[in-house]
Amino acid sequence: MDWLPDPPDANPCQSRRYRQNADVFNMLVSVYGSKEIFVKEYRELLAERLTKSWNRDPQFEQRYLELLKLRFSEGELQQCEVMLKDMRDSEHIDCLVDNLLPFPINARIISSFFWPKIENEEFTMPQALMIGLDEYARGFEAHKGSRKLEWMSAVGSIELEVELDDVKAVVAVSPAHAAVLSLFTKKETWTVDEMAAELKMDKRNVKKRLEWWQNSGVVYASAGESEAKTWHLASGTSKMERLQVEHDMEEDISDDDKNEDMEAVDALEQYWIYTKSFIANQEPVKAERLHTIFRMFASPGQHGPTLEDVVAFLQRKVKMNLLSCVNGLYKVVKDAPAQ
Repeated sequence: MDWLPDPPDANPCQSRRYRQNADVFNMLVSVYGSKEIFVKEYRELLAERLTKSWNRDPQFEQRYLELLKLRFSEGELQQCEVMLKDMRDSEHIDCLVDNLLPFPINARIISSFFWPKIENEEFTMPQALMIGLDEYARGFEAHKGSRKLEWMSAVGSIELEVELDDVKAVVAVSPAHAAVLSLFTKKETWTVDEMAAELKMDKRNVKKRLEWWQNSGVVYASAGESEAKTWHLASGTSKMERLQVEHDMEEDISDDDKNEDMEAVDALEQYWIYTKSFIANQEPVKAERLHTIFRMFASPGQHGPTLEDVVAFLQRKVKMNLLSCVNGLYKVVKDAPAQ
């Protein structure tokens, strides 16, 4: 690994790691134009990770927030602190009501005043799920008095066991995907119009979720005009292997997006010097942690790279012998040529 001396004007009371982290922070703020916009975008990203991620990590988020607080005045990150406190309080409530529930539920109970607006989609939830949610709400109200829960049906994930012809698979899906599939327990065939009326869900969203289950080998559509098609549970199991516990639920990704994905990976090359420096000082590092940072590099209003883009970028560096990867942890290859 190349050795670089400290600059002549470096503060001797600050470590090199502190200065490198400061460089990254200053670059992030310059991308957004001001601290205020940076904090706003960070809140949006934090809310998304805490509410939509299958595998949230509040401990990492707390450590990350503590680092940010070193560079902000008191109160600028107060809303983010409340958001993380909500996660800790939610875990406490989970433990209090666990013995009342017909199946495990891990809720994320938020103080809406402190959170950015979370987009919701209203539809009729499966009755079997509502039984558990109602029990959770009663347990919550027993401990919190006058406070009540309002469930957001578009947020979160449900772990389902899907069985077709004695072949079983476990998959984590959104409540909307679970609601669409659950209708097949009522009758064997459905049209999109029937499902939309039953679930009070937009027809386009019904079709999109049916097509996801179709690509997973769980349902199929009869021949005919698009609007007149009937949908059935699949009888074969040739595609069931596609269902996995950690199935990618990015609904808009298709084979046509491969070129766009490669462009997203190539775009990360501009951050390679920062990435290498960060990994060298923090190693070993998970892809998820780097994903968090790369998302902060994105221009205001843009979503930034996906986790899959970040993994592809890191694996490219592994193939170039610039990084090593063991059990999902990345390190800088010490004798790698400078690039």
